Amino acid sequence: MLTRSILRAAGRRGAFRPAATAAPIQQRATFTSGPRSNEPEIPVVHYENGRRVEENIEVPVGKSGPVAPPGADEVTIAQPFNSDLLHHLTPTLAKFTLAGKVAVVTGGGRGLGLNMAQALAEVGCRGIAIMDVQQDLGEKSARELSEQTGVDVRFYRVDVRDGQGMNQTVQDVFDH
Repeated sequence: MLTRSILRAAGRRGAFRPAATAAPIQQRATFTSGPRSNEPEIPVVHYENGRRVEENIEVPVGKSGPVAPPGADEVTIAQPFNSDLLHHLTPTLAKFTLAGKVAVVTGGGRGLGLNMAQALAEVGCRGIAIMDVQQDLGEKSARELSEQTGVDVRFYRVDVRDGQGMNQTVQDVFDH
């Protein structure tokens, strides 16, 4: 009811008058495309002392591929969990330890998965199951992590996309 009153009052003042003529509607392409540039250079725009400078960075042909950042190949050694520290921890910090737990890490043969497995071993897990599709990396990681921390680390070659294989693997981890 209030809305009707407001619209009626506004209509008397001429606030909602239709436009005298409608603007013509033009159809336009939503994008433009041209021939793809295969030139091995990247255009760059940067500013020096408030002035715009345009450059092209040359890309060496044939050397494309992943680049390992500095420090990516460094190996970190895991430290074993010291159970003597438990009674020195505050109750809140003690809740973050995983003493007596078993952890499952997918993709734990290398990279972030391996670092997560190391961190889990360092906070007191009694067992870790590393799952990866690469047999050699997974076995090497499990062996080294077990030697470094004394934790029971097992490797399972399984693809996480295989539901039945994952179910069997998790059941085996649970049984041990």
